[in-house]
Amino acid sequence: MNIRQMKYCLEIHRAGSLQKAAQNLNLSQPALTQQLQRIEKELKVRIFNRDARPIAPTREGEYCIKSFEKIVYEYERMNHTLNDMRSLAKTEITIGIPPVRAQQFLPLIIPAFRAAYPQIRINYREIVSRELPEALKSGSIDLAVMILEQYAEGFEFVPLCTDRSVLVAKRLSPYAAIS
Repeated sequence: MNIRQMKYCLEIHRAGSLQKAAQNLNLSQPALTQQLQRIEKELKVRIFNRDARPIAPTREGEYCIKSFEKIVYEYERMNHTLNDMRSLAKTEITIGIPPVRAQQFLPLIIPAFRAAYPQIRINYREIVSRELPEALKSGSIDLAVMILEQYAEGFEFVPLCTDRSVLVAKRLSPYAAIS
């Protein structure tokens, strides 16, 4: 079984019929049916109850559909990432970062990034946190260092660090009891 065949099953599931799925895939219905039969033979299960209208997955088919969705998603994500990596080979990027965090984070980020992607030129723009999402959407920056996750809603994000802030006082100071 291959990704193409998994996509066929997903399209059959979405379309609700072999005929409609075949049209959507620009295949003949017999060709699509043959592909489905090959998958079912390989997996030794019946994926769809063809008597139901619209066509419905069997219990085993529901499991297959969920698995196919995950596999196809990961496969497409991998291809997208590889394409991104190839396109990064000879470009430059702009990182948006809040002004108060530039001195703190850029020395941590830039050396590691340069080590991984020495061919990429790195620029940075200081932008206040609340404006970073719009800068990403508009394409004026490629990456953003965001302090508040609320601004990262709807974006992919990776934590850079886990700061542990502590309150410090002299041992015998009356403020030492504040903890």
